[in-house]
Amino acid sequence: MSKALRFGEVLEKIEALSLEDQEILKEILHRRIVERRREELVQDVQQAQQEFQAGECRPVTPEELMNRAVLGIQPIARNRTVEEVFDDVSGNVVYHEDVNAPTAGEWQDR
Repeated sequence: MSKALRFGEVLEKIEALSLEDQEILKEILHRRIVERRREELVQDVQQAQQEFQAGECRPVTPEELMNRAVLGIQPIARNRTVEEVFDDVSGNVVYHEDVNAPTAGEWQDR
C-alpha cells in the first residue's frame, strides 16, 4: 500500500512537472471537480424530490423565498489578534523553510 502524501508534498511533486504537464493536470482536476459538483447537485435534487414527495416541504414562490433570511450575517469581531483569527488552522501547516525567502531560484526535490 502506498504512503499518503501530505498536501505540501503533492505541491512539490507538481512543481517538478513541466509547465505543459501542469496545464494538463489542471484541466484534468477541473473536469473532475466539475463532475463531482454535478454529482452532488444530482444527489441534492434527488433528496429534495424525496422530501417533497414525503410532504416534508412545500412549494414557495420566488417572492416568498426572497423574503426569508437565507443566511445570517454577523459582524467580524474587532481587535482580534492574528493568533485568534487563525486559531482554527493553527498547527495544520508545515513550513520546510523560511516562507519569506525569495523563490526566484530553481526548486529542488527533497
